[in-house]
Amino acid sequence: AHHMPLVWSQPGVLGAVAAVPLLAALYGMLGVGLGLLLRSTAAALGLALMWAFVVEGIIPMLMHQPGMVRWLPEAAANAVLHGASPTATTLSAGVALAVLVGYAGVLAGVGAALTVRREIGTTTG
Repeated sequence: AHHMPLVWSQPGVLGAVAAVPLLAALYGMLGVGLGLLLRSTAAALGLALMWAFVVEGIIPMLMHQPGMVRWLPEAAANAVLHGASPTATTLSAGVALAVLVGYAGVLAGVGAALTVRREIGTTTG
């Protein structure tokens, strides 16, 4: 793809330009929420990597539910980025985005609530 011009009118280009920063922000919220919950950078990073590389591959096999993969964060992010064909078993882009927003909102919300609860005794003033 060296020296290939970017053609903005090609199918999917504008969608990708909008989706990539949105997904980055959502994954950032997931990371912040995980960091707030665990209060350890190493633990949060280790858990996030283990989830991405191990858990998302094992869960469907252990549950004997291959269709559940589409509800996991990686598959939802792929559906947001690439969309779904009418015959695909993935979520539609809108539903997948809602799933990711839900995961990020719950994780960040619970992390923030726990942080406020933990830190209430340390306030001075």
